[in-house]
Amino acid sequence: MAGNLYAVGCLLIWGISLGCIAVMVFMPGNTYGGKFPFTLFISALIVAILIPMNLASDNPDYLGESLAALTLLAGGVGFWKRRYQLLKFIILFSIFGALSLFVCYFHVDGHAYGGARYKARLIALRSTLKYVAKNDTNEYSAGKFDVGHPLLAANPDLKQYCEYGVALRPCWHTGFTGLGQAEPLPPPDFRAGTLADNLEFLLQYIDDNTRLKSITYPARAVFRTSTAVLMVILLVVILVFLVLLVIMLFIGRPQMNKARKEFLQRPPTLNDEFLRQCEIPPNSHDAEVALMIRKDLASYLKVPPESISGECTTEDIFWLLPFSGFEMTEFIINLEKQTRRPVHEEKIPDISGNKKELTVKAFARSICENMEKSLAKNSL
Repeated sequence: MAGNLYAVGCLLIWGISLGCIAVMVFMPGNTYGGKFPFTLFISALIVAILIPMNLASDNPDYLGESLAALTLLAGGVGFWKRRYQLLKFIILFSIFGALSLFVCYFHVDGHAYGGARYKARLIALRSTLKYVAKNDTNEYSAGKFDVGHPLLAANPDLKQYCEYGVALRPCWHTGFTGLGQAEPLPPPDFRAGTLADNLEFLLQYIDDNTRLKSITYPARAVFRTSTAVLMVILLVVILVFLVLLVIMLFIGRPQMNKARKEFLQRPPTLNDEFLRQCEIPPNSHDAEVALMIRKDLASYLKVPPESISGECTTEDIFWLLPFSGFEMTEFIINLEKQTRRPVHEEKIPDISGNKKELTVKAFARSICENMEKSLAKNSL
């Protein structure tokens, strides 16, 4: 029963984590925000490394492998879709789930892991049989070699290994948990004579009845393969990032400095002139919003507000953007706090692209019109 609950727990935790990753991929809209949880991401990988380092003989290494695979997959999808809040939840849930399963695993009764401890029991049984056969030269009657046999009654050390189950019967969850139901070996027929006379037969009987032919570990193989593939992808991404960083430092940085210098040499645009360029009447609420947009944009680009005119295109400010890009969500949230009006981000044009046709005027007017529509909708 405990083994079944443990297996169900594995399926639930892995399934929920994969389900949340799928949600990140297919969730509509651009409701992402925040920054990549790098510290949490590294912490999950460290936990995944530490789990297999536990020296317990029945250590479930696959929990660490599954945690690493889920973390790398979630991190890649989260970075791609930029849904960092959901990514934090997935990583935290995966860590909590892996550690919970790790603790519960050692409280599963009636099961034996098809690994180190199981092999150790078989080795101990075989060694004890050889030791007793060498030292006990008494002859015993024929019969079933079970706990009631006179030979086992005379050798309690051997009896304890025969009493405790050393055979493993595969369960429905053996394929992904590596656990099988422990049960006693079927008693063989003991031929009359000494244990030495029956030793070869008994050893062959043990080999024939304890091979785990039907116990496989496809889940472990899948997790190991997927983890290795994701690690290679992660290394490639890091390598590409480092190459881009070098290009940025040696090629992009001079270009950025040149573009900033040329941009700051432009004649300043006062507030009234900026509003006229944006075709927004002064002393209106839209005028206040447009000036807030210019001020926030200037703060983001680290230039004076007067250096930004309504005719500036995204091509003009492209080289002024920080290396991390333009965080639209952060920009909109800050604007909503100042104006106390909602803005639907998915309807705002992307100002981070290098497009000549998109101007600051179009960007500001789009936000103002978006706010008006939101207010009209909320008033109905």
